[in-house]
Amino acid sequence: MITFNELAWAALFNYYKTNGDKRYMKLMADKSFVSRLRTNPSEIEPEELEQKLILDHVNVINFDLLMGCRLAENILEKVTKLQPEIKAIQPYSIIDIDLDDTRIIECIQTIYRQLSSVNGLWLTGVSKIAHVLNDQLLPIMGLDVIDRFPQIKEEGYKGVTPWLKQIHLDAESVIRNFEEQGHSGSPNAFLSESLNYTAKGVIKSLVKFLDEYYWLYYGEQLPIPPKWVPTFKELGYVVPCLEVN
Repeated sequence: MITFNELAWAALFNYYKTNGDKRYMKLMADKSFVSRLRTNPSEIEPEELEQKLILDHVNVINFDLLMGCRLAENILEKVTKLQPEIKAIQPYSIIDIDLDDTRIIECIQTIYRQLSSVNGLWLTGVSKIAHVLNDQLLPIMGLDVIDRFPQIKEEGYKGVTPWLKQIHLDAESVIRNFEEQGHSGSPNAFLSESLNYTAKGVIKSLVKFLDEYYWLYYGEQLPIPPKWVPTFKELGYVVPCLEVN
């Protein structure tokens, strides 16, 4: 089980490793675009989707894929078709979802299945788009996660369900440990404020912070927290004593 401190270390490492996660922050801070994508994709032009979602977020830069596969147009078509499923999952987060609710699970699997049918999209790209459709619930699945969990590799979109169950358990563990330490509010709001994401208009979801942990732990194979953590004394800092007049 993941502790809050482990999640916090991963969040800090990710912040510096990604230079403040600027691309993701830019996308999620664009509330108008995200809202239109979720509720009224017909208002989005293919050029806008290509720039904001495909190039900056999914990170597809292959010209043949962009133009030859008409990637932006096809994604918009699928997201438009998926409006009933997207609307159905909006009330849920990774914490309050009932993973035994077959109706919701079918909606989630339909979203991944339909997006997976877009020619030129791999599962990681599919999951990045799905995440924007509900960042509180749908996880990003990097290659490191796909390699780690064979069900995703073998079953594709159907393998999302056991992965969601694992994230649900990890999220509960983090929240429980966060509260045991005496913190108030939520772990993701606390970390977003601490890392200055909130000031930039984004409170990252717990799903996103867990994704950063999985990426560093499974992909980079970085021990979290590090095996050696320097103290203030070892770093050469002097903590002045408070003097009471």
